[in-house]
Amino acid sequence: MKKTKQLILEWKNSYEKQIVYDIANLFETNKFDIVKPNFELRKLNKMHPQWLGDYDVFAVDVKNKEIWIIECKVIEKVATFYDMYRQQNRFFNEHKEDEKFQRRIDYLRENVNQVIQQLGCTEYMNYKVIPYMCMNKVLISRYKKVAFPIVAYPELEQIIFNTRKQ
Repeated sequence: MKKTKQLILEWKNSYEKQIVYDIANLFETNKFDIVKPNFELRKLNKMHPQWLGDYDVFAVDVKNKEIWIIECKVIEKVATFYDMYRQQNRFFNEHKEDEKFQRRIDYLRENVNQVIQQLGCTEYMNYKVIPYMCMNKVLISRYKKVAFPIVAYPELEQIIFNTRKQ
């Protein structure tokens, strides 16, 4: 049983890494100006805090003055309502995955002008931060309200495509 659980965790980690690069590729294909997978602001400038962690996908559209930040999560499929509620409890209450991402969103919104300037953009005022949590399946929080959209990969793909058509 231990080996099976370890194999499942390795599979999850592998797919979580892959979805990051797949989403980064979506932004590149749709002609975003800057696309950075696993991007740490601390590596851009030491003034940014260590506790922040990384943005799974960080994409900048200079023309529309948008910074898209995507948090990628792969979660196990569940078979029963009980398992679904336990999974949600772990995700939202025990591990607080939504709160970790919200801290990154808040930090970027507060420091957006500095960050965009540090990235080398000449016009760095009035950028909008667009956050999404992207998952391998549809997930709706049943434990608490979250302030950002949680979407499945095909939904995010369509959202990005639709913004480029305009």
